[in-house]
Amino acid sequence: MVAYVLAFLDSRMPVPGKIAVIVSVVYILMPFDLVPDVVPFAGILDDMVLSPLLLWYAGSHVPASVMVDARARSDTYNGWINAVLALLVVWCLLWCGLAIYVLYAAVRALIG
Repeated sequence: MVAYVLAFLDSRMPVPGKIAVIVSVVYILMPFDLVPDVVPFAGILDDMVLSPLLLWYAGSHVPASVMVDARARSDTYNGWINAVLALLVVWCLLWCGLAIYVLYAAVRALIG
């Protein structure tokens, strides 16, 4: 995914390729789906089929030289991205812990 973002930022990338990358990245990252995940089988199937198809479609519109350069540059970001994701997980856990504590304190104060 990082390689696609870096390819998007490259000045050699044509406009149809940029549009294809935007559509694929937005669909993969958006919190809702075309078919909700609560629908048995079909909800997960759309993620399993559409996400790879969109990435393939976006990749087919990216010039090979741009994608090779973007993949080479994305390797330098992998360690940094893993560190940011680890910090994000810790941050979310701290906020969840704080929310649970506030809820517990509120319930205790109401009960007496």
